[in-house]
Amino acid sequence: MDRRVLNIDDGSVWRLSKMLCAKFWEGWKTKGDPKFTPSEVHGVFEAEQLQGTTPGLVAIIKVRVEVPLNHWDLDPPEVRAEYACGGAFNPATEQELTSLENLDEAECTVTPKLIIIQQNYQDESILRSKRGSSYWMPGGYIVWIVMEKLPAIPLTLATYWGLPAQERKALRASFKEGY
Repeated sequence: MDRRVLNIDDGSVWRLSKMLCAKFWEGWKTKGDPKFTPSEVHGVFEAEQLQGTTPGLVAIIKVRVEVPLNHWDLDPPEVRAEYACGGAFNPATEQELTSLENLDEAECTVTPKLIIIQQNYQDESILRSKRGSSYWMPGGYIVWIVMEKLPAIPLTLATYWGLPAQERKALRASFKEGY
């Protein structure tokens, strides 16, 4: 099986090509602590649809995967499974999913169109690392966000706050109009 090919539940098949960025977010949890924030790796890829409604379509796929906290990564899978999120996402993932769904529902014209979100839980058949199974989190989440690729520069916080005040104001007005 080619790990660069993603089969989505809607029947579409995507090939991940270029990795655009990767991030790690260290969560926290202690045994019995009700406040739990899962650790997560997050990759953003350019991808091409191989099968589906628009073969050849180039899109962006964000992959968010719950991973063990650093001190648990060497524990056996059965122990790591005890700390899986159990349906709760990292706050950044939760915020992104909510925002994308709200913008899509409002048919916002100034953000990428959401194609599909797929959520699953990790088991041996869907996640293996080149480094072995130490990054596998049995029962942990894995989320694929497939969205339109726009011919623009992503607007990061650094980019936004680096703009002159008048450009930021114009950008906000444009967003309000499109939303």
